[in-house]
Amino acid sequence: MASLDDEERTSTYDTVYDSLLTMPKHLVLAQATYEVHFTRHIVANNVWDYRPPRGSESFETILVGEIRPELCGTRFSAKGNHYMGSVFNPTLIEDKTRVKNVLVLGKPSDAPACFGDLFDNQIATLCDVVGQDKRELSGKNIQIKEWTAHADAGNTGSPDYIVIVTEPMYTTVRSAQSSKHSKGRITKKVLTERAAAAVAASSSSKTVEDFDFEDMDLASSLCDDIETDANSTTLSKDIANKPITTNDLYNPSVLPDYGGDLFKHVHAKLRQLDFRDVNDELIPPQDWYSQLRQGTLVMVRASLHAFNWDNRRVYQLNAHTVRVLLPSLSDIEERKPTILDPDSFKKRTTSEAAALVSQVVLGKRSRK
Repeated sequence: MASLDDEERTSTYDTVYDSLLTMPKHLVLAQATYEVHFTRHIVANNVWDYRPPRGSESFETILVGEIRPELCGTRFSAKGNHYMGSVFNPTLIEDKTRVKNVLVLGKPSDAPACFGDLFDNQIATLCDVVGQDKRELSGKNIQIKEWTAHADAGNTGSPDYIVIVTEPMYTTVRSAQSSKHSKGRITKKVLTERAAAAVAASSSSKTVEDFDFEDMDLASSLCDDIETDANSTTLSKDIANKPITTNDLYNPSVLPDYGGDLFKHVHAKLRQLDFRDVNDELIPPQDWYSQLRQGTLVMVRASLHAFNWDNRRVYQLNAHTVRVLLPSLSDIEERKPTILDPDSFKKRTTSEAAALVSQVVLGKRSRK
Protein backbone atom coordinates (compact mmCIF):
# COMPACT_ATOMS: atom_id res chain seq x y z
CA MET A 1 0.00 0.00 0.00
CA ALA A 2 1.34 3.46 -0.90
CA SER A 3 2.40 5.74 1.92
CA LEU A 4 0.51 8.92 2.65
CA ASP A 5 3.39 10.95 1.19
CA ASP A 6 3.20 8.99 -2.06
CA GLU A 7 -0.56 9.45 -2.21
CA GLU A 8 -0.21 13.20 -1.63
CA ARG A 9 2.42 13.50 -4.33
CA THR A 10 0.29 11.57 -6.81
CA SER A 11 -2.70 13.75 -5.93
CA THR A 12 -0.60 16.89 -6.54
CA TYR A 13 0.51 15.66 -9.96
CA ASP A 14 -3.09 14.91 -10.88
CA THR A 15 -4.25 18.34 -9.69
CA VAL A 16 -1.54 20.17 -11.63
CA TYR A 17 -2.18 18.12 -14.76
CA ASP A 18 -5.93 18.74 -14.63
CA SER A 19 -5.40 22.46 -13.93
CA LEU A 20 -3.13 22.90 -16.93
CA LEU A 21 -5.57 21.13 -19.23
CA THR A 22 -8.41 23.42 -18.15
CA MET A 23 -6.38 26.58 -18.83
CA PRO A 24 -6.65 28.30 -22.23
CA LYS A 25 -4.40 26.43 -24.65
CA HIS A 26 -2.49 29.51 -25.71
CA LEU A 27 -1.29 30.05 -22.13
CA VAL A 28 0.10 26.54 -21.58
CA LEU A 29 3.40 25.71 -23.27
CA ALA A 30 2.46 22.05 -23.67
CA GLN A 31 -0.73 23.04 -25.54
CA ALA A 32 0.47 26.11 -27.46
CA THR A 33 1.26 25.96 -31.17
CA TYR A 34 3.96 28.08 -32.80
CA GLU A 35 2.65 30.54 -35.41
CA VAL A 36 -0.88 29.95 -34.14
CA HIS A 37 -0.69 31.11 -30.53
CA PHE A 38 2.64 32.98 -30.75
CA THR A 39 4.96 34.23 -33.49
CA ARG A 40 8.39 35.76 -33.84
CA HIS A 41 8.68 39.54 -33.59
CA ILE A 42 11.92 41.32 -34.48
CA VAL A 43 12.63 43.92 -31.77
CA ALA A 44 16.04 44.84 -33.18
CA ASN A 45 18.47 43.32 -35.67
CA ASN A 46 19.80 40.92 -33.06
CA VAL A 47 16.84 40.58 -30.68
CA TRP A 48 13.74 38.49 -31.27
CA ASP A 49 10.69 38.61 -29.04
CA TYR A 50 7.89 36.04 -29.29
CA ARG A 51 4.41 37.56 -29.09
CA PRO A 52 0.76 36.67 -29.69
CA PRO A 53 -0.15 37.06 -33.40
CA ARG A 54 -1.96 40.35 -32.83
CA GLY A 55 -0.29 41.43 -29.61
CA SER A 56 2.35 44.02 -28.76
CA GLU A 57 3.46 42.46 -25.48
CA SER A 58 5.69 39.42 -25.00
CA PHE A 59 4.00 36.04 -25.20
CA GLU A 60 3.81 34.62 -21.69
CA THR A 61 3.44 30.91 -21.16
CA ILE A 62 3.10 28.49 -18.24
CA LEU A 63 5.28 25.43 -17.89
CA VAL A 64 6.12 22.91 -15.18
CA GLY A 65 9.07 20.73 -14.28
CA GLU A 66 11.31 19.42 -11.54
CA ILE A 67 14.46 21.39 -10.66
CA ARG A 68 17.56 19.45 -11.64
CA PRO A 69 20.93 19.67 -9.79
CA GLU A 70 23.99 21.69 -10.74
CA LEU A 71 25.36 18.62 -12.50
CA CYS A 72 22.61 19.10 -15.11
CA GLY A 73 23.27 22.81 -15.59
CA THR A 74 21.33 24.55 -12.80
CA ARG A 75 23.15 27.66 -11.59
CA PHE A 76 21.25 28.83 -8.51
CA SER A 77 23.56 30.78 -6.22
CA ALA A 78 24.70 34.27 -5.29
CA LYS A 79 26.92 34.35 -8.39
CA GLY A 80 24.22 32.83 -10.61
CA ASN A 81 25.18 32.47 -14.27
CA HIS A 82 28.04 34.96 -14.01
CA TYR A 83 31.00 34.02 -16.17
CA MET A 84 33.98 34.14 -13.80
CA GLY A 85 36.68 34.42 -16.44
CA SER A 86 40.01 32.70 -15.75
CA VAL A 87 42.07 32.15 -12.64
CA PHE A 88 44.59 34.73 -13.88
CA ASN A 89 41.96 37.20 -15.11
CA PRO A 90 38.76 36.77 -13.06
CA THR A 91 35.61 38.68 -14.01
CA LEU A 92 34.38 40.27 -10.78
CA ILE A 93 30.77 41.03 -9.90
CA GLU A 94 30.31 44.78 -9.57
CA ASP A 95 27.29 47.06 -9.19
CA LYS A 96 26.54 47.08 -12.93
CA THR A 97 27.13 43.36 -13.45
CA ARG A 98 24.02 41.47 -14.54
CA VAL A 99 23.60 38.30 -12.51
CA LYS A 100 20.75 35.88 -13.15
CA ASN A 101 20.04 32.35 -11.99
CA VAL A 102 19.56 29.37 -14.27
CA LEU A 103 17.08 26.63 -13.37
CA VAL A 104 17.16 23.43 -15.40
CA LEU A 105 13.82 21.61 -15.32
CA GLY A 106 13.37 17.92 -15.98
CA LYS A 107 10.61 15.33 -16.00
CA PRO A 108 9.71 14.28 -12.42
CA SER A 109 10.87 10.70 -11.84
CA ASP A 110 7.84 9.72 -9.73
CA ALA A 111 5.17 11.44 -11.83
CA PRO A 112 2.42 9.48 -13.61
CA ALA A 113 2.83 8.80 -17.33
CA CYS A 114 0.36 11.50 -18.36
CA PHE A 115 2.44 14.12 -16.53
CA GLY A 116 5.53 12.90 -18.34
CA ASP A 117 3.70 13.31 -21.65
CA LEU A 118 2.81 16.86 -20.68
CA PHE A 119 6.49 17.65 -20.00
CA ASP A 120 7.51 16.13 -23.33
CA ASN A 121 4.90 18.30 -25.09
CA GLN A 122 6.53 21.39 -23.58
CA ILE A 123 9.85 20.37 -25.11
CA ALA A 124 8.13 19.62 -28.41
CA THR A 125 6.69 23.15 -28.57
CA LEU A 126 10.12 24.68 -27.99
CA CYS A 127 11.75 22.36 -30.53
CA ASP A 128 9.13 23.35 -33.13
CA VAL A 129 10.28 26.97 -32.88
CA VAL A 130 13.97 26.15 -33.21
CA GLY A 131 13.31 23.62 -35.97
CA GLN A 132 11.51 26.15 -38.12
CA ASP A 133 14.19 28.77 -37.52
CA LYS A 134 16.88 26.30 -38.57
CA ARG A 135 15.09 25.64 -41.84
CA GLU A 136 15.30 29.36 -42.59
CA LEU A 137 19.09 29.39 -42.24
CA SER A 138 19.52 27.87 -45.72
CA GLY A 139 22.78 26.12 -44.93
CA LYS A 140 24.36 28.96 -42.92
CA ASN A 141 26.79 27.73 -40.28
CA ILE A 142 25.49 29.21 -37.02
CA GLN A 143 26.14 27.91 -33.54
CA ILE A 144 22.79 27.62 -31.72
CA LYS A 145 22.17 27.46 -27.98
CA GLU A 146 18.62 26.17 -27.55
CA TRP A 147 16.28 26.61 -24.61
CA THR A 148 16.42 22.85 -24.09
CA ALA A 149 19.32 20.60 -23.11
CA HIS A 150 20.31 16.92 -23.25
CA ALA A 151 21.24 14.67 -20.37
CA ASP A 152 24.16 13.16 -22.31
CA ALA A 153 27.18 15.05 -23.55
CA GLY A 154 26.60 13.86 -27.11
CA ASN A 155 23.33 15.82 -27.46
CA THR A 156 21.70 12.84 -29.12
CA GLY A 157 18.00 12.07 -29.32
CA SER A 158 15.26 14.29 -27.95
CA PRO A 159 16.15 16.91 -25.32
CA ASP A 160 15.63 15.99 -21.68
CA TYR A 161 15.62 19.37 -19.95
CA ILE A 162 14.17 22.87 -20.24
CA VAL A 163 16.46 25.75 -19.28
CA ILE A 164 14.97 28.89 -17.74
CA VAL A 165 16.70 32.11 -16.68
CA THR A 166 15.44 34.27 -13.82
CA GLU A 167 15.25 38.04 -13.66
CA PRO A 168 18.34 39.97 -12.45
CA MET A 169 19.23 39.31 -8.81
CA TYR A 170 20.87 42.63 -7.97
CA THR A 171 20.04 46.27 -8.55
CA THR A 172 21.25 49.67 -7.40
CA VAL A 173 19.19 52.54 -6.05
CA ARG A 174 20.18 56.14 -6.75
CA SER A 175 21.34 57.74 -3.55
CA ALA A 176 20.33 61.23 -2.45
CA GLN A 177 23.85 62.42 -3.30
CA SER A 178 23.62 61.24 -6.89
CA SER A 179 20.38 63.13 -7.48
CA LYS A 180 21.18 66.36 -5.68
CA HIS A 181 21.58 68.25 -8.96
CA SER A 182 18.28 67.07 -10.41
CA LYS A 183 15.48 69.55 -10.94
CA GLY A 184 12.35 69.54 -8.85
CA ARG A 185 13.88 67.63 -5.96
CA ILE A 186 11.32 66.65 -3.31
CA THR A 187 12.27 67.01 0.35
CA LYS A 188 11.41 63.97 2.44
CA LYS A 189 8.98 64.47 5.31
CA VAL A 190 9.04 62.72 8.65
CA LEU A 191 6.42 59.96 8.75
CA THR A 192 4.34 59.36 11.84
CA GLU A 193 3.63 55.80 12.96
CA ARG A 194 0.16 56.02 11.44
CA ALA A 195 1.55 57.20 8.09
CA ALA A 196 4.26 54.54 8.12
CA ALA A 197 1.66 51.85 8.72
CA ALA A 198 -0.35 53.11 5.78
CA VAL A 199 2.73 52.99 3.53
CA ALA A 200 3.44 49.41 4.58
CA ALA A 201 -0.15 48.41 3.92
CA SER A 202 -0.20 50.00 0.48
CA SER A 203 2.93 48.12 -0.57
CA SER A 204 1.67 44.67 0.34
CA SER A 205 -0.13 43.95 -2.92
CA LYS A 206 1.29 41.22 -5.22
CA THR A 207 3.19 42.70 -8.19
CA VAL A 208 7.31 34.49 -10.91
CA GLU A 209 25.07 19.92 -20.40
CA ASP A 210 27.42 22.67 -20.00
CA PHE A 211 26.31 26.14 -20.78
CA ASP A 212 28.26 28.90 -22.50
CA PHE A 213 28.13 31.51 -19.76
CA GLU A 214 29.64 34.23 -21.96
CA ASP A 215 26.75 33.85 -24.42
CA MET A 216 24.25 33.74 -21.58
CA ASP A 217 25.65 36.97 -20.06
CA LEU A 218 25.30 38.72 -23.42
CA ALA A 219 21.78 37.43 -23.92
CA SER A 220 20.78 38.43 -20.40
CA SER A 221 22.04 41.98 -20.83
CA LEU A 222 20.14 42.35 -24.11
CA CYS A 223 17.00 40.93 -22.57
CA ASP A 224 17.12 43.46 -19.73
CA ASP A 225 16.25 46.11 -22.27
CA ILE A 226 12.88 44.49 -23.00
CA GLU A 227 11.93 43.42 -19.47
CA THR A 228 9.54 45.72 -17.66
CA ASP A 229 9.83 44.54 -14.05
CA ALA A 230 13.57 44.64 -13.46
CA ASN A 231 13.86 48.37 -12.77
CA SER A 232 10.69 48.94 -10.79
CA THR A 233 10.61 51.33 -7.85
CA THR A 234 12.05 49.61 -4.81
CA LEU A 235 11.87 50.00 -1.06
CA SER A 236 14.45 48.94 1.50
CA LYS A 237 13.54 45.73 3.31
CA ASP A 238 14.27 46.71 6.90
CA ILE A 239 11.02 46.11 8.78
CA ALA A 240 10.88 42.57 10.14
CA ASN A 241 7.10 42.19 10.13
CA LYS A 242 6.34 44.10 6.92
CA PRO A 243 4.59 41.98 4.28
CA ILE A 244 6.99 40.85 1.56
CA THR A 245 6.55 42.35 -1.91
CA THR A 246 8.53 42.15 -5.13
CA ASN A 247 9.54 45.78 -4.51
CA ASP A 248 11.66 44.81 -1.52
CA LEU A 249 15.44 45.05 -1.46
CA TYR A 250 17.84 43.23 0.87
CA ASN A 251 21.44 43.29 1.90
CA PRO A 252 22.97 40.61 -0.39
CA SER A 253 24.65 39.03 2.64
CA VAL A 254 21.32 37.34 3.51
CA LEU A 255 22.41 34.73 0.95
CA PRO A 256 24.78 32.31 2.72
CA ASP A 257 27.07 31.99 -0.31
CA TYR A 258 27.41 35.74 -0.90
CA GLY A 259 30.79 37.29 -0.23
CA GLY A 260 34.42 36.56 -0.91
CA ASP A 261 36.77 38.07 -3.47
CA LEU A 262 34.37 37.61 -6.39
CA PHE A 263 31.90 40.29 -5.25
CA LYS A 264 32.85 43.96 -5.49
CA HIS A 265 29.43 45.49 -4.87
CA VAL A 266 29.26 48.99 -3.43
CA HIS A 267 25.62 50.09 -3.72
CA ALA A 268 24.00 46.91 -5.05
CA LYS A 269 21.04 45.37 -3.27
CA LEU A 270 19.45 41.95 -3.64
CA ARG A 271 16.00 42.00 -5.26
CA GLN A 272 12.98 40.08 -4.01
CA LEU A 273 12.32 37.91 -7.04
CA ASP A 274 8.87 36.47 -7.67
CA PHE A 275 9.59 33.07 -6.13
CA ARG A 276 6.53 31.62 -4.38
CA ASP A 277 5.88 28.68 -2.08
CA VAL A 278 3.08 26.10 -2.22
CA ASN A 279 0.73 28.65 -0.62
CA ASP A 280 1.53 31.24 -3.32
CA GLU A 281 3.38 33.39 -0.76
CA LEU A 282 6.64 35.10 -1.71
CA ILE A 283 9.75 33.27 -0.54
CA PRO A 284 12.31 35.59 1.15
CA PRO A 285 15.89 35.26 -0.19
CA GLN A 286 17.19 33.53 2.94
CA ASP A 287 14.83 30.64 2.13
CA TRP A 288 15.40 30.43 -1.63
CA TYR A 289 17.92 27.60 -1.49
CA SER A 290 15.85 25.42 0.83
CA GLN A 291 12.53 25.99 -0.96
CA LEU A 292 13.86 25.73 -4.52
CA ARG A 293 16.41 22.95 -4.18
CA GLN A 294 16.82 20.06 -6.59
CA GLY A 295 13.80 17.79 -6.80
CA THR A 296 11.27 20.60 -6.30
CA LEU A 297 8.31 20.58 -8.70
CA VAL A 298 7.67 24.12 -9.90
CA MET A 299 5.32 26.04 -12.16
CA VAL A 300 6.91 28.85 -14.16
CA ARG A 301 5.48 31.90 -15.91
CA ALA A 302 7.95 32.72 -18.66
CA SER A 303 8.47 34.69 -21.85
CA LEU A 304 10.41 33.57 -24.93
CA HIS A 305 13.29 35.43 -26.57
CA ALA A 306 16.20 34.86 -28.95
CA PHE A 307 19.44 36.79 -29.48
CA ASN A 308 21.55 36.79 -32.62
CA TRP A 309 25.16 37.52 -33.42
CA ASP A 310 27.17 36.96 -36.59
CA ASN A 311 27.73 33.25 -36.05
CA ARG A 312 25.64 32.26 -33.05
CA ARG A 313 22.11 32.41 -31.69
CA VAL A 314 20.88 32.00 -28.11
CA TYR A 315 17.29 31.08 -27.27
CA GLN A 316 16.22 32.08 -23.77
CA LEU A 317 13.21 31.42 -21.56
CA ASN A 318 12.91 34.24 -19.02
CA ALA A 319 11.16 33.25 -15.81
CA HIS A 320 9.04 35.99 -14.24
CA THR A 321 7.32 33.80 -11.63
CA VAL A 322 8.49 30.51 -10.13
CA ARG A 323 6.01 28.79 -7.83
CA VAL A 324 6.61 25.65 -5.78
CA LEU A 325 4.01 22.96 -6.44
CA LEU A 326 5.59 20.03 -4.63
CA PRO A 327 8.48 20.40 -2.14
CA SER A 328 11.65 18.40 -2.63
CA LEU A 329 12.58 15.37 -0.56
CA SER A 330 16.30 15.98 -1.17
CA ASP A 331 18.70 17.21 1.48
CA ILE A 332 19.41 20.94 1.72
CA GLU A 333 22.80 21.78 0.25
CA GLU A 334 25.28 23.69 2.37
CA ARG A 335 26.27 27.00 0.75
CA LYS A 336 29.54 28.88 1.16
CA PRO A 337 31.00 32.03 -0.49
CA THR A 338 33.09 31.53 -3.64
CA ILE A 339 36.86 31.60 -3.10
CA LEU A 340 38.89 32.61 -6.12
CA ASP A 341 41.28 29.68 -6.39
CA PRO A 342 42.05 27.34 -9.33
CA ASP A 343 39.33 24.88 -8.25
CA SER A 344 36.67 27.58 -8.72
CA PHE A 345 37.43 27.76 -12.44
CA LYS A 346 37.40 24.04 -13.22
CA LYS A 347 35.09 23.21 -16.11
CA ARG A 348 31.94 21.50 -14.88
CA THR A 349 30.64 18.42 -16.63
CA THR A 350 27.09 17.25 -17.22
CA SER A 351 28.20 13.63 -17.33
CA GLU A 352 26.90 11.74 -14.31
CA ALA A 353 29.39 8.96 -14.95
CA ALA A 354 32.30 11.43 -14.85
CA ALA A 355 31.07 12.77 -11.53
CA LEU A 356 30.83 9.27 -10.04
CA VAL A 357 34.33 8.39 -11.21
CA SER A 358 35.75 11.43 -9.45
CA GLN A 359 33.99 10.50 -6.21
CA VAL A 360 35.82 7.19 -5.79
CA VAL A 361 38.40 7.49 -3.00
CA LEU A 362 41.24 4.98 -3.15
CA GLY A 363 43.35 4.06 -0.16
CA LYS A 364 47.12 3.70 -0.24
CA ARG A 365 48.40 0.43 -1.62
CA SER A 366 51.81 -1.06 -0.96
CA ARG A 367 53.98 -2.45 -3.75
CA LYS A 368 54.67 -6.17 -3.67
